[in-house]
Amino acid sequence: MDRAKTAFFSNVSHELRTPLTLMLGPIEDELREHPQTRPRLELAHRNALRLLRLVNTLLDFSRIEAGRVHLLYEPTDLATYTRDLAEGFRPAMESAGLKFNVDCPSLPELVHLDREVWEKVVLNLLSNAFKFTLKGSVTVELRARAMGAELIVRDTGMGIPEAELSRIFERFHRVRNSEARTHEGTGIGLALVQELVRLHGGEIRVSSTRGNGTTFTVTIPTGKQHLPKDQPATNKAQTATATGSVAFIQEANRWLPDTAKPDINSTPSDKDDEAGSKNTAKILVAEDNADMRQYVTQLLRKDYSVTAVADGKTALEAIRAERPDLVLSDIMMPRMDGFELLRELRAHSDTSTIPVILLSARAGEEARVEGMSRQADDYLAKPFSSRELLTRVSTHLGLARVRREAEIALRESEDKYRKSFEREKAARQDVENAMRMKDHFLATLSHELRTPLNPVLLIASDGIENPDVPPEIREKFEVILKNVEVEVQLIDDLLDLSRITHGKLHLNIRTVDAHTVLKEALRTVQGQIQHKRIRTTVDLKTEQHMISADSVRLQQIFWNVLRNAVKFTPEDGRINIETFSAGEGNGFGVTISDTGIGMTPDELNNAFSAFAQGEHIKNRAPNYGGMGLGLAISKKLVEIHSGKIRAISEGRGRGASFTIEFPLAGQALKH
Repeated sequence: MDRAKTAFFSNVSHELRTPLTLMLGPIEDELREHPQTRPRLELAHRNALRLLRLVNTLLDFSRIEAGRVHLLYEPTDLATYTRDLAEGFRPAMESAGLKFNVDCPSLPELVHLDREVWEKVVLNLLSNAFKFTLKGSVTVELRARAMGAELIVRDTGMGIPEAELSRIFERFHRVRNSEARTHEGTGIGLALVQELVRLHGGEIRVSSTRGNGTTFTVTIPTGKQHLPKDQPATNKAQTATATGSVAFIQEANRWLPDTAKPDINSTPSDKDDEAGSKNTAKILVAEDNADMRQYVTQLLRKDYSVTAVADGKTALEAIRAERPDLVLSDIMMPRMDGFELLRELRAHSDTSTIPVILLSARAGEEARVEGMSRQADDYLAKPFSSRELLTRVSTHLGLARVRREAEIALRESEDKYRKSFEREKAARQDVENAMRMKDHFLATLSHELRTPLNPVLLIASDGIENPDVPPEIREKFEVILKNVEVEVQLIDDLLDLSRITHGKLHLNIRTVDAHTVLKEALRTVQGQIQHKRIRTTVDLKTEQHMISADSVRLQQIFWNVLRNAVKFTPEDGRINIETFSAGEGNGFGVTISDTGIGMTPDELNNAFSAFAQGEHIKNRAPNYGGMGLGLAISKKLVEIHSGKIRAISEGRGRGASFTIEFPLAGQALKH
């Protein structure tokens, strides 16, 4: 399972690095050239770096798994190097009220190691200690031992339960119900540290007592006996994946509660007194990600009085102290998550009617159904636009006012509505009981990828829509937005594939006009067709084209195949679209053919396999891109609709043709 996930990481991580580069480049250019926009761009830059660090960690795993990590051993003053790395964390430790001890006396000899790898080991261990230590101290020690150099990172945090100690270095494993500064993370940091230490011929041990802290001990050999005979004299050829201590420290600083203070109890910022008095609604925002909390607060404080907190328990205390008109809450938070907060609010009569909008990076219908089944008023998946957030907040505040005004009339039919509510509650419980557990890792990865994308999307959208932004800057924002949308599309494709594979895809089957859906899909790619000056021929022959299908998924099938044809057809090429009567008159068929790059027999056999791309496509990745999911998803969707899809190509450079067939409404497709 770990190897399969690592192979999956390799595909995803390489694909994410290209749009990440195109996001970071324009942002860094703007930071240098237009310092007046620094606060907002630093928010986007910080989250893009966080996403890059996650992607680089995934790449490290894929390299280790494939045996492609080549260490560059250098004689190093390990005491000085370790002390310098650790001291970078001192401001964050002291700001959190922790005592930070760094005891790294000089060693009797230089240690041969890969400095980039040692940096990752030290920074991951310190970041982990800071995350799980809420009071007390963190200590870093370096000692010379008979077996080599020994690094000790000790904290006075909550410790690790004995049952979890044996699994602490497992990939993707996270200790449940642990008290920490944040719930963000994928559970791969310590697993990576163990792999990197082993690459040096060393070992890592952990000891912990629940309630009394944890100690990690890393031992690496000294001398030269562990060095490979073919030790390279030059730098590594592979792409560096170290982001330095800056990214770790920036992220640690955002876990500090003090970063939220400027947004606590903020009031409307309208300059006009009349405008400011229009809306006195009080909103409580609960979000553990400091950047997201700050940005959402800035959006809402223009029209509302906002209180922002970093976890569910603090949110509940603030609500009981002063009842808000609406609660906007993240789901994954420390101390008390969004679901637990919602359950507490609904359990008490004085807070049961407060509108609650849940925010989460878990996208998809299953996540939305789960949120609504917990009696949330709305569910907003990240990334979302600022306009969507403000519209939903305004809508639910309006609905809350209407409910209050109708309270007297509703009392007269209290018994009737109570019974209706109980039936609805029971139905929601049935839906919740029928839902199967989503794949834990994919949900976690989706959350970690979407959270840092949201501030980037919000800033880019605002920059494009702001008439005061100069055209040349707006163009750079458009580049950023385009690549963020690419990232979101990749994540959505991965989630679609997971839902289909695990039988969790919900379809709204009804009788639809296949011609109408095909035309709508064609309109979505018309701009790309015109940009490449591709000539198109559309021949809608068959008269019977009413089929039983989910119109949204049917359009996704047609769109994936059309997009594939446009992508691989050169400028001034041709695409032909023709419908026909299939299955001996019991079906509807469509053929989409192009004059593109074509496929070899091997590539044709794998055309509908997930993550499959021809070698000539991979070699020209800057031109084509993609992860090879579109056709795989289309094939599975066609089969779910009792149809079939096939591909034909006469070879490289001779184009390709895709034929899709569905049974007519009320019929069975004959083969």
